Amino acid sequence: MPEEIKAAPQPAAERFRELAELEQEISRRLRSNQRFLERFLDEDFVDDEADGDEAQDENDAEAG
Repeated sequence: MPEEIKAAPQPAAERFRELAELEQEISRRLRSNQRFLERFLDEDFVDDEADGDEAQDENDAEAG
């Protein structure tokens, strides 16, 4: 039998406290991810896919 079933149910206050902690952690991570995306989109970056496409085209020309 799994341990979750064997364990005695936690008091409601304890479960809600853990839920509140999880919600705070999720909110913190979402804010952190949003800041990362904003910084990433603001920065100039080189699109490596263009280089990969050109290299693939050269390989195709050599093989064909």
